[in-house]
Amino acid sequence: MYIYNIIVKPIIYNKLCESNRLNIKFLFNVANNTLENSLNDYEISDMLNNLLDNAFQAVINSTKDKVVILNICEEENANILEVRNSGITVKFDNIEKIFERGFSTKEGDNRGYVLYYIKEIAEKKGSDVQLFFEDNYTVFRILFKQIIRGSKFSKNQSK
Repeated sequence: MYIYNIIVKPIIYNKLCESNRLNIKFLFNVANNTLENSLNDYEISDMLNNLLDNAFQAVINSTKDKVVILNICEEENANILEVRNSGITVKFDNIEKIFERGFSTKEGDNRGYVLYYIKEIAEKKGSDVQLFFEDNYTVFRILFKQIIRGSKFSKNQSK
């Protein structure tokens, strides 16, 4: 894998191993040096692990194709983190509630915090999490504004 980020690379490797075990087709497209401009290492780890875990859980019991796709790329002036999973795995009735703290479609205690937490990170960075359905995929997409690092020399400086 030609992924240079020391956070992203092991997450993808672990998901590849898990996908082989669970008979899930896991595809990824990662543009290097993309998320580092928008997120801290722990935020990258939290967002990737949680979004991918949710996508794997969404397709694990599917009787149709089990596909999870990760895209980390740049478009225009945005760094994009996108996770797709096959099937429409979020009920339309739950779309408005899916990012609420404590809301979960799964049984059990201490659920419903992952998507809330991801939304909190995104909003802290001036972004938002988009949920939509496209070509029979459930898509979670986050567009982060690119941070332009300051130059050593300002345009107003003169020699």
